[in-house]
Amino acid sequence: RMVQTMLGDVVLTEQPSLAQVVRECGRRQPILLLQPGLDPVAQVRAAAEQELGTSEHVEFLCLGDGQGQRATKLLQNSLTLGRWTVIQNLHEAVDWLPTLEQLVDAICSNTKLKVHPKFQLF
Repeated sequence: RMVQTMLGDVVLTEQPSLAQVVRECGRRQPILLLQPGLDPVAQVRAAAEQELGTSEHVEFLCLGDGQGQRATKLLQNSLTLGRWTVIQNLHEAVDWLPTLEQLVDAICSNTKLKVHPKFQLF
């Protein structure tokens, strides 16, 4: 409903590949993957192979108790090293979401913040 409220009634006649979405979004735009019951690991790895030539530069972190600080450090490192970062199970770290929001705001709007050309956040 949130997407519908924000974007209106958008009808896609064909679903773009994740690699295509990455190309169109740009590195400063996080990509939100909402697929209940589907693990995005294979999909992200395949897109990385297509876009980067390898999936070795993809980091996955499943959030849980006490993982917020680790996620912050991972995200900061990925920004400078040009890694794709997939943060999963956001609902498991509600207390960390304000920090994530600040980080995403900085990535999206602070043009002075150096963001590696290959960085991507999922």
